[in-house]
Amino acid sequence: MGALEIVLFTKPGCSHCARAKELLADHDMPFFERDILASDAIAAESIFRSGAVTVPQIFIGGQHVGGADALEALSKGGLLSDLVDHILGSLPSLPSDFPELSADEPLKTRLPESDGTHSDEPTEWPVLHMYKEFFGFWPNCFYFMHHWPEAYKLFIYCHNAISVGGGRDTLGGPGVGVVAWGSSNAHGCNYCKVHSVATMGEKSLGIPEALDKARAGDAGWLSPVKDFEVALADLAGHATLNTVSYADLSRVRDTAGHKGLIRHPDPDNVTDYVAMISGSFGFLNVYNDLTGVEVEPHWANDAKGIGLDAGRHGVKHDRAPTNLDHELPSGGPSMEDLQGEYRRHVKAAGGVDAFCRNELGIVPGWIARWPEVGQDLHAYFYAEMTQARTHSKLPSELRHLMAYVAAIEKGHDAVATDEAAMAIMASEDRARTVSRLNVAYSAAKSLEGGGDRSVDGFSDQERAALIFAWTSAQVPLETPKRFVAPVLKHFSEIEVIHLITTCAMASLVQRTAAVLQALPSSDAREMMAGHGLETSSLAIKARTRTSAI
Repeated sequence: MGALEIVLFTKPGCSHCARAKELLADHDMPFFERDILASDAIAAESIFRSGAVTVPQIFIGGQHVGGADALEALSKGGLLSDLVDHILGSLPSLPSDFPELSADEPLKTRLPESDGTHSDEPTEWPVLHMYKEFFGFWPNCFYFMHHWPEAYKLFIYCHNAISVGGGRDTLGGPGVGVVAWGSSNAHGCNYCKVHSVATMGEKSLGIPEALDKARAGDAGWLSPVKDFEVALADLAGHATLNTVSYADLSRVRDTAGHKGLIRHPDPDNVTDYVAMISGSFGFLNVYNDLTGVEVEPHWANDAKGIGLDAGRHGVKHDRAPTNLDHELPSGGPSMEDLQGEYRRHVKAAGGVDAFCRNELGIVPGWIARWPEVGQDLHAYFYAEMTQARTHSKLPSELRHLMAYVAAIEKGHDAVATDEAAMAIMASEDRARTVSRLNVAYSAAKSLEGGGDRSVDGFSDQERAALIFAWTSAQVPLETPKRFVAPVLKHFSEIEVIHLITTCAMASLVQRTAAVLQALPSSDAREMMAGHGLETSSLAIKARTRTSAI
């Protein structure tokens, strides 16, 4: 295979690149540096090989390590030297069409829309009434989400109505905007960034600038944003990156008296809503970045006034924001009626714990920590999205394996442990699933045409789903053609909608769990130990071997 080669894709003036180079120098590891600003070809190569649009991107012996944070984590964990000792080789040659395969291909260009604005299904009518009152229109992202009606309804009724609706009562509308902006800005989803600042007009359009001034110590007495709002935005942003610390949570409590937008905060109650709102935007950021849905024109114009553009999403100029300007149907069940029905399912099973054990096999740690106001609804929502149902297009085991891969990529050890246990419980062949868990992350890092398929136990279709899940965990998230083409090849259009929703649900769980500081369930820990499965995402990444990347 040849001698070890370390390659860094970098750019001038990049502090993270400098940090990576310093780390390698400290370990006496020589490397080749490739400047993505030197040519379009080098920039395209970095994306083609890594699936990421940021730098640095580091390759050791042909294995993609990630960025500076990933390299630093391996170093601090004492795993970098071991990794280098066990890898030889260099980057393989590039195919002639690599620039085309590195190009962003938002899935909106490959998926049909489904218009639910004139739905004749009574259980969907509360969504129309809610968004006519809240936004004044049916948002563009729903034109894709509506293809899976159960996911579309349950996301609103079981999560968004609780997190954002209850959050408005607790934080106020602008307070919700602060959390939404903090979460979406850290992720880089321009569609959600525009929504978070445009929802309340002038009251919310000033939030980004006010946060910047408050961080710089320039917030005056009349500023609507003080230390408390900055603490909330930062907590939401750190949830996006899975870097929430005890200090972040303490800061919310310590600054509760230094508030602008939020008049009477209860820090514990506020933190619960930050967790759930972060979950809402975890779902929406990933869903909307995978589809690349276009921004509504009037809100795009408002955001442009503060220097915020639609980015890779673009603007849907040919659809006016009047899609709900008609008489909406009435007489069907209310949202409260439907929520009551879902809650009765959980209660009939014996409560949240019994429901989870019956449906999932364990009580996931994040559900055990979920705020009581929406715990039963979340349990019902999660089970409907992941377990075998007549409306589901994907096997339950595969959904959990996708969520497991995404959690490993983001370093969510607790969530990954619970997802692994649920994959085992959902499987008809548990011994096979245990074997697959040992190599699932490696399979997600091996694109079609690469990797040793004879040993990982995944079909090309399953491998495509795992690659997609890994891609969905990137921040910022784009969709290079090479990384999304496999799912378009192996799945139908509606199945791709289900894959997108699975990735979005995984992100919802991760961000909420990060704020709640959820631990894995004891049952999941025992199951992993009993099967000899690794629970450290860092160790799993260090042992991963990819080829033909």
